Amino acid sequence: VGAGTELGEIDNARVRGTVNTQTEKIYLSLFHQDKLNSKPSDGFALTYNSRYSDGKGPEDAGKFPNPDENLSAFYNNTRFSILGMQTNGSVNSDTIPVAMWNLGDRDYVLRINLTQNVDPQREIFLLNRTTGQTTKVDNQGTFDYAFRPVSGVRTKDDLAIVFNTTRIAPRPRNRKELV
Repeated sequence: VGAGTELGEIDNARVRGTVNTQTEKIYLSLFHQDKLNSKPSDGFALTYNSRYSDGKGPEDAGKFPNPDENLSAFYNNTRFSILGMQTNGSVNSDTIPVAMWNLGDRDYVLRINLTQNVDPQREIFLLNRTTGQTTKVDNQGTFDYAFRPVSGVRTKDDLAIVFNTTRIAPRPRNRKELV
């Protein structure tokens, strides 16, 4: 495998032709808050490319569980370590649930890394599916979300990542709404 070539890209080129398109890569990592400068406990990657399928394909990798903390994308009732999604102009938004289990009674940080070819027009949010609260994430950097699971609860499935294909312009207001 040559320098800068990803595992799987050679197979994709063989099967689908040598279309030169960049792959957007979004990494989510789970850290113990007191060990942010060490390796993560677990993580997964979400990738976008025009050659990928939104169904299961060779660009996807299922999740193999760890004995300790686990983090995965949850899509079509399947947990993924790598989830490849198609870049498609007809799809305006994707909501990818984040699954976490085997958590301990401690402080964690979910780190979202968006430094690998993420389209600058893409709008990204962290969604709390229980409360409906959204937090905008800078699409060209990293974002840390600190949390502590409820005591005795070892799973956390209320978060999702929302990816909008383009920025959503705010709806214009009329004078009556401003009063």
